[in-house]
Amino acid sequence: MITKRFSINNFPKEQVQQLLSKLYPIPQFRPKVECESYHEVFFKTWICVFDEDNCLGKIALFQNPQIEELDSKTLLAGYFDSINSLDVMIFLTLEMAKFCTENGFSKIIGPLNATTWDSYRLLKHPQAIPFFLDVLHPAYYHALWENCGWQISDSYHSTEAEVAVISSEIDSELSFHNKEIEIKQFDLAHFEEEIRSIYDLCLISFKNNRYYSPIGFQDFLEKYQKAKAFIIPEFVLVAKHKNQTVGFIFCIPDLLNPQRNRLIIKTLAILPNAEYRGLGSFLTRMIYLKATGKFDTMIHALMYDSNTSAHILAKHHTTIQQYSLFQWKIGV
Repeated sequence: MITKRFSINNFPKEQVQQLLSKLYPIPQFRPKVECESYHEVFFKTWICVFDEDNCLGKIALFQNPQIEELDSKTLLAGYFDSINSLDVMIFLTLEMAKFCTENGFSKIIGPLNATTWDSYRLLKHPQAIPFFLDVLHPAYYHALWENCGWQISDSYHSTEAEVAVISSEIDSELSFHNKEIEIKQFDLAHFEEEIRSIYDLCLISFKNNRYYSPIGFQDFLEKYQKAKAFIIPEFVLVAKHKNQTVGFIFCIPDLLNPQRNRLIIKTLAILPNAEYRGLGSFLTRMIYLKATGKFDTMIHALMYDSNTSAHILAKHHTTIQQYSLFQWKIGV
């Protein structure tokens, strides 16, 4: 086996496409061959492992200075894919470490595709049934990183609860303390206008999230356009106060497992002002009441372990999946 580095322009697309076709036999679950265009500004190098002309594994290194908590000597490793081979993972890791040593970097965090608006984290329990919009990758990825010596730096989880059980404990006359706030269903007829107001909210609400960096509106819009056909306005609620969007909860059915009749809380964003304290819990309870009789269970998806939103109605929840981000310290 040999390891090679590539720029964006000479990236071996054909060999990588062949690798991805083997790893992801179902085309709709297959990752893109190349990195997103808006990640190119952060790009450092591609690293691929070959056996003759066959690509066995690949990863890309990025430096994102917009992530305030990362110092200038930390890189992000993303767009990882590999056959089930510890040797391939070791080759990729050694080449990443070599690149860091040559260029003055001291730590790598991954897998993270340049920003947290895109794919990151690895499934810790691959035997669990995935849900729609969950992390999807070959079952052995987490073990490869762990067995290669990477250390877990951040942990996440998803939970599930019975809608009827939680709804039975929620007052059907539920109301928020600030009567000036109006709760509206997402307006599909004014899709782009709605997404613009949600975008403005998310940039503020998520600013203190782990590894946050901003995203351009067009890229944000494109992500929601992909989900537009699946949006049920009753389960996408927007909180307005004096014509400003101050809260947002985005839920979508588990289209990957329709027989399980599950609704997924994918995104919850609240303007971080004292007058909106409790609004996230209020919107979540509203969703449970609306889901009663229509869905059996609710998934709270992809939450950071220490995130306060993970504690909303938590006593009735069962953890159904855990996820990890890893780090590698150069020379340690």
